Amino acid sequence: MKRKGLAILILFLMQISYTGCATIKANYLYPYMTIVSDDDLSHEQILSTEPLFGYRKFPAELFKIIDTEGKQIGIPAQVFIESAKATPWVKSAITKLGKNPSTATLSDWYMASKSTADFGKTSTKKTMESLNCTQIGNDDVCVDPILMASLPETEIFKSDKPVTFVRPVGGQAVDWIEVDTKNFEAFKCSYDLLSSAGHLPSSQAQKRFKYASASMASLPFLANATEFNAGQVTFGKPVVYTAAEKKLVLPESVVSTNDVYWIEFAVSFRDIEIRNIEQLTFGVTATTGVIALELIPLRFDKEISTTRIFSSPEIKIRVGDKAVEIGKVFEQTVVYKSLKYTIVAEGLQESEFLWTLTEDAVQPGAIRFIGIIQAPKGKEILTLQFQASAKTRPRYLGIVQGDIISTKPKLVEIRVK
Repeated sequence: MKRKGLAILILFLMQISYTGCATIKANYLYPYMTIVSDDDLSHEQILSTEPLFGYRKFPAELFKIIDTEGKQIGIPAQVFIESAKATPWVKSAITKLGKNPSTATLSDWYMASKSTADFGKTSTKKTMESLNCTQIGNDDVCVDPILMASLPETEIFKSDKPVTFVRPVGGQAVDWIEVDTKNFEAFKCSYDLLSSAGHLPSSQAQKRFKYASASMASLPFLANATEFNAGQVTFGKPVVYTAAEKKLVLPESVVSTNDVYWIEFAVSFRDIEIRNIEQLTFGVTATTGVIALELIPLRFDKEISTTRIFSSPEIKIRVGDKAVEIGKVFEQTVVYKSLKYTIVAEGLQESEFLWTLTEDAVQPGAIRFIGIIQAPKGKEILTLQFQASAKTRPRYLGIVQGDIISTKPKLVEIRVK
């Protein structure tokens, strides 16, 4: 009995020794560690929630048919009529006006569309699932009927009543509703920017969306008709530490003329249809002279995850089995409680930087990033712009111009002194 008790005591002491040794070892190997949470944003952590929106598609082939190098231009009357017929509230308005949908004229459909313009503003994503196709000349032109039926209440058409002309297409006479040339060119310019965004890297695609959105702002009624809600994005309040607080070991060449800050960013994508999303992007734009010295994570993919996902025993003791050790940055070790691949950062050493998430990383909920930011010494306020966007799958509802949805840039001022 005495021997058994002694054995238990020895085993107990060995356990204490091992645990104590491991803890001491962890503290020795990782004296400065930042653990990045995987929790959702709490109410106190939220900066703002912004709409994630896109622009309804206007088909490239229709732009091509309309473009006649400076000649009189317009929208094919039949495309407009068929779109109005396919829009439930416009068809209902025709009946209320005492008109027969099968015999209603262009003017009837035009006025009915104007009388129901507000319905388009509240349309849901489900109303955008099918396109309406009409033959123009030898081509089938497929359009978003809600967009086409909303045009009479925008800056595109020249008057309250349809002004028409005839111009042949493919050897066939086609009736057209005349448009305001200047406003239509501004519309086309914005949509060309959006179309090109689908083939560009994330950083350039976000810029194109921002420029297109700014251009569309000059046509507020058209912007109202073309935009649709695709979800929400919540931005977290930036959490700021000085280099001294994080005990960062920085080159003298940097700190002699600059202040350095460790800033933790958070973003949460909400109410989006993940199955229709190829990638998510969170971007930050700073003023001139403010740059990202380091971005965390800089890159995390399948290959890297095989070496990072299985954290050392010392980190597991402090964080947990799902811990992902990113590595050391200026002697500060960064560990994520969990991390999905693939995440790639762009804009290192630049004033505009972002993180793009693809594959398993495309998930709803909060994700956190870290930027080590260099600013001219003595600067009291850091002025940043946040923007979140998503690249949709090419056939997402069939109606997203440029396959991109985004928030508008969110201005954020951070007082650092």
